[in-house]
Amino acid sequence: MIKLKRFFMKKSVRLTFCFLLGVLSFETICAQSSDASLSSALEQKRTAVESDPESLDAHKAYLRSFSRKDSLTVNKQYALWMQRFPTSAIVPFAVAKFYYSHENPQARSYLLKAVANKPDFAEAWNRLSVDALFWGNYKWVVEYAEKAALADRTNADYAYTLLLYLDDRQKVKRDSLSLDLVLRFPDHNRAAMVLANLAASEKNQVVKVGYYEQLYTRFSESQPDGFKSGMSGYFSYLIESGSPDKAYTLALKMILDKQKRNGLEWKFKIKMARCYMDLKDLLDAKKYEEALTVLEEIKFHDHLSASYVSSSEKLLLLNAEVRNLAGKTQLAYDSLAVYYSKYPSDEVRKPMLAYASKLGMGSDKVDHHVWTLREAKALPADNFTLTEFGTSKKVSLSDYKGKVVLLTYWFPGCGPCRAEFPHFENVLKKFSKDQVVYLGINGLPEQDGFVIPFMKASGYSFVSLKEDLNRDRGNLIARSYPANYLIDQKGRIVHSKFQISSEVAEHRLELMIAELLNPKAK
Repeated sequence: MIKLKRFFMKKSVRLTFCFLLGVLSFETICAQSSDASLSSALEQKRTAVESDPESLDAHKAYLRSFSRKDSLTVNKQYALWMQRFPTSAIVPFAVAKFYYSHENPQARSYLLKAVANKPDFAEAWNRLSVDALFWGNYKWVVEYAEKAALADRTNADYAYTLLLYLDDRQKVKRDSLSLDLVLRFPDHNRAAMVLANLAASEKNQVVKVGYYEQLYTRFSESQPDGFKSGMSGYFSYLIESGSPDKAYTLALKMILDKQKRNGLEWKFKIKMARCYMDLKDLLDAKKYEEALTVLEEIKFHDHLSASYVSSSEKLLLLNAEVRNLAGKTQLAYDSLAVYYSKYPSDEVRKPMLAYASKLGMGSDKVDHHVWTLREAKALPADNFTLTEFGTSKKVSLSDYKGKVVLLTYWFPGCGPCRAEFPHFENVLKKFSKDQVVYLGINGLPEQDGFVIPFMKASGYSFVSLKEDLNRDRGNLIARSYPANYLIDQKGRIVHSKFQISSEVAEHRLELMIAELLNPKAK
């Protein structure tokens, strides 16, 4: 009996071993079969490209088989194809699109080969223009955008893209091309966007209103996205310029004209316009307590009001003014002091000092109070050590104790990041490098290849640092880009979560730095 059990046990082991061996063999066969299948599929895609090298779809199907890590294989294959099809613009353009989609520096050389073979290749010129932004070469940006717009005058997107790249130094040309776009593409969303942009940037109030009215007349029926954003801008302008009755009329027209399209947003705008109208009447009647009640209905932090009406600071100032008129000067002063400690501006400082004077406080006492508010929120910045591009030098935040540090997280493909840099440079030129240090951490290591060319072409002055994705970022983190921090001489984070994308914000940054350099801690 025992022998039989041993026999069956041994037999069971043998069967199990044979079974496992069979499974492993089967898996090996399957893996080999799968590899062979993949190889065969790739070969079919390669053959399809060679059968029709001008087919972008064939190239796209082939390149889908590769990731950004396979550049050596991709480059080798396309080098062979460019030798075999030397006059083709599509062959280099196809691989350029592959790299362009990954925001890879290799896109540029292939795009240049494409336009060399086909000088009127508008899409390639357009992509070269966008790619040039990553390199920080704004001369290329405009040059390539102009070539794209000229190569295909039927494309409103190319014409609009060129406008975005022309700055205030080229205002005459930009305005002329803007009106040309509106005339050539009268029904296009880009024409609506152009009118909205012209209105938003116009200083002359009569001309500004004229642009907005033209936008409404031309696009109130079709209501493309450019029209909707433009009308939101018009509403904000009417509120801020003291014409809530006209803002109310506009909101009512937007609801009644196309109610299904403009429901929730414009219902809130109607309510807000009504509040401002009531507020104006109450202030004229000197009914300040009732005015404060109305102001409570205009929620300062409500995203359905504040985000749709770009007047948060103006609303804060109005709130403080009404509180002062109602005999609540201390509350008026306190609200402005707290706000100023985070977002300093001349527009807030002037009434803040006026209310302080009424309370018997001088400017020195106000400055001390503001600094006390800042210190209460300041946090020691966690140290880091990273490598500087170009020098391989190790740079630590702690190296700069005793100086104010402007730290920005960015990456070359980040449009809002690039938009901030000229403002940062304008501000930092006003301070000594012995006082203020400017650090920039590239948050996307896969775009490291752009950084040194970007710095050379742009001439920007920040110390560019390589990110280490494995490090502990502590309290200096980037949840989105750009992410900015101002760190004082003691190594404390005093200002964060700010963006500098306008002249107004630029002056605010100047005040932030100046006041950190001269803290009123007495």
